[in-house]
Amino acid sequence: MHVTGNSAIDGAAFNSGQLTVDALKTLTLDGTTVTGTTVTDSGTVNVDATKTLKLSGVALSGGAITNAGTIEITGTGSINDDIFSNHQLTIDANQILTLDGTTITGGTVTDTGTVAVSSGKTLKLSGVALSGGAITNAGTIEITGSGSINSDIFTNTQLTVDSGQVLTLDGTTITGGTVTDTGTVAVSSGKTLKLSGVALSGGAISNLGTIEITGTGSINNDSFANAQLTVDSGQILTLDGTSITGGSITDNGTVHVDAGNTLKLSGVALSGGAISDAGTIEITGDSSISNDQLANGQLTVDAGKTLTLQDGTTVTGGTLANSGTVQIESSLGATLDGVSVTGSGAIQIDVPVLASTLVLDDGTVITGGTLTVGSAGTLAVKSAKGATLNNVGVTNNHLIEVIAASVLTLDAGTSVANSGGTVAVDGTATLTLDSASVTGGTITDAGTVHVTGSRS
Repeated sequence: MHVTGNSAIDGAAFNSGQLTVDALKTLTLDGTTVTGTTVTDSGTVNVDATKTLKLSGVALSGGAITNAGTIEITGTGSINDDIFSNHQLTIDANQILTLDGTTITGGTVTDTGTVAVSSGKTLKLSGVALSGGAITNAGTIEITGSGSINSDIFTNTQLTVDSGQVLTLDGTTITGGTVTDTGTVAVSSGKTLKLSGVALSGGAISNLGTIEITGTGSINNDSFANAQLTVDSGQILTLDGTSITGGSITDNGTVHVDAGNTLKLSGVALSGGAISDAGTIEITGDSSISNDQLANGQLTVDAGKTLTLQDGTTVTGGTLANSGTVQIESSLGATLDGVSVTGSGAIQIDVPVLASTLVLDDGTVITGGTLTVGSAGTLAVKSAKGATLNNVGVTNNHLIEVIAASVLTLDAGTSVANSGGTVAVDGTATLTLDSASVTGGTITDAGTVHVTGSRS
């Protein structure tokens, strides 16, 4: 059939063959079912409000679609290279609709089957609410206007969110590929976005719900407003150049930062699992690290900000540049293992009053700043490599203990003011004072106290 002038086929069944709509002409298909047909649309295919066009095994391409009603895909087919103004597009269960080179504007896509994009092709969505079913994207889906892809199983190659646009991904699972976010990726309160093997980068993330990393991937160079971020067991999430503000990070796997990159945390509670920091983690707002094993490159605490280390967290290696406050809390406390601590900031153990312990071992060196041991706190030095305090102002309100076979060196002007506190040197342990002072309180010496400098 060849449509050479504006026409309508209403309430009919059109089976097989070729249907051609000439340029600048409109074909209205209200209440019609088209089966096994190729539709070459050089003009416009139209569906009026409250009407339905059913397509089964149809390859529709070119021109424009103005759908003020419903187009229902009852059998696998395609709508390619079309400018598609949409109200309601429905893909029935077990059916596939390929949308190569098509731009859909507005409306709802109810996907109980599969939306497909072929390799090398692009589907553009503007103001579209797509939900349910599956998406197999071997090409590119580009979000040119704010919209949503909700409750979908999304196999991805390239998903792009254009500048100034918002894509909501509530209840969706994305597997593989790249998400280039020059706008905003959003997750609503109470909803979860699952990412597996996804490289998400750029733009902003507004997460009022949960983002769950179910397979190793990355979120890089994003400004991330967070409620809940979860890294599943055995998975790695790389966070290079990203700033996370607020919320919790439940790390059952590994959080990773590559060399030369920085992860910024502000108001974040990070807990569990492992942190592999080959770059820098910067605390730009009060945050905590709980029950984590941090293999450290550079950990920075900004001036006026507090990093709480608690529940058995261990920081191993690297530098802790402290211009703010490092606070040790909880009965399990924290360990600095072979760490170089620098800066003019404060370390506080058991402030407020909680029985807490900071362990220094494997040659940890603290240079500058202040260290306060609260009334229920303990500073413990372990291992033969021990620890050194260089030019540190120490206030001891409870206990500094050098464990057996360990060494604590106080030098370069370090002063320990025992305000009712005790310095305990256990058997076979050594306390060395080199141009340092200990005043007030009690020293219990079951090991060796070695004075080499001019102060004592």
